[in-house]
Amino acid sequence: MVRKALFMTLLLALLCTVGLGLLKAPTLVGPQTAKTPAFCPRFGENPPKALPLPGRATSVGFLGSGVLIVDEDGNVWTYTRADTQCDDPAPVRLVDATVFAKAFPDAGKIVQVTGRAVLTEHGRTFLATGWSVPISCSTGPRPCPSLESVDVPETASLAAGDQHLLLVGTEGLLWSQGLNDCGQLARQTTQTNTPYAKRVPDFRPVASVAAGMRGSMALDKNGQVWTWGNLSHPNFDSTWGTQPVPGWSYCPFPDHDDEAQHLSGKVDGMPRKVEGLPAITQVSANYASDFALDIHGVVWGWGYNSCGQLGVPPQLSPVQMTYSEKPLRVQGLPSIRQIAAGRRHVLALDAEGQVWAWGENQDTEIGPRFRALDGLQATCTAEGPGGEYAGYTPWPRQVPGIGHITRIAAGHNSSAAIDDQGKVWVWGRH
Repeated sequence: MVRKALFMTLLLALLCTVGLGLLKAPTLVGPQTAKTPAFCPRFGENPPKALPLPGRATSVGFLGSGVLIVDEDGNVWTYTRADTQCDDPAPVRLVDATVFAKAFPDAGKIVQVTGRAVLTEHGRTFLATGWSVPISCSTGPRPCPSLESVDVPETASLAAGDQHLLLVGTEGLLWSQGLNDCGQLARQTTQTNTPYAKRVPDFRPVASVAAGMRGSMALDKNGQVWTWGNLSHPNFDSTWGTQPVPGWSYCPFPDHDDEAQHLSGKVDGMPRKVEGLPAITQVSANYASDFALDIHGVVWGWGYNSCGQLGVPPQLSPVQMTYSEKPLRVQGLPSIRQIAAGRRHVLALDAEGQVWAWGENQDTEIGPRFRALDGLQATCTAEGPGGEYAGYTPWPRQVPGIGHITRIAAGHNSSAAIDDQGKVWVWGRH
């Protein structure tokens, strides 16, 4: 009976993984935890839940809306959802730290996973090949067939966009690779795709980077922010129909409002300094808006504001504030020490370990649903051609029901945090 129960648990986790869509089912290579009652991440109402991770988590990120967790030993885990009812899936180990160490003995353990990119403690970077396969390691003659080493010496930090990658070397050198249809690689070239990492020439020393769907950000060592590529239109989703085609400009996706908002539809590979910001300590991007955190703990945002993600109502009278070229200060926050941008929502972590959230709330990615606030429409336009509407708030509010938080991450319509005990909390779509 014990063997049968274990088999059914593993089979159920595998079937739920297939349902994720963004991640194909990996080979299960490690033990799984016992099921935790009343937890099944799906679409809809998903309040914050603690995940049953076997060990302490040290890093959390997303691939789309799929959460990726690194534990203190360097194992990489995910949790899956299914479109149908599922019975409390257990964690799935994508990368076994022991197997990874044997495959790449000089890399050190994994410390971060973002999108399909992996960073190790010794500054080695690996990328899931083809941009469409899972990050996985299993036993056998080729233990990590989906991981390909990125030829950048001693990576200090990295960021993964929809289909492009930015890397910062230990000396502040900037590297990029991947899709370049909107100039997101910061190269003055007509080449729309670069399968190998190349250094961005003549760029000032960089402290950190952030990558959106078709845009890129760099924070230099003087606290100045630089952007290039283009913000994608919030109603454009690369998963509709076919995947993006190299050479086809999505800069931004054609829309009747673009001309009024003075947006360029041309490829823009020239990094430009963002004016109107104080000294910045962190940048974050995901989809159609960019965000920065200054030295005083103040959050700034610019770009699309379709669901109030810039901290102001999109229906602000007498002019609709659906886009801003200039950085806007997000009001109503205490001193913030970390930010994370989702598709159309934002998370902020304050100095007391509390998480604040604002923007779209279609899948409770900013916390439990609530009634419409006075003076605001109850919904913002949801993504997709169906014409649905999504709940939202432009004003930051605390996310209830989670512990003292040390790290945050935001996916497309999902959110995650790690508390001071190494426990992972998730809410929204998974």
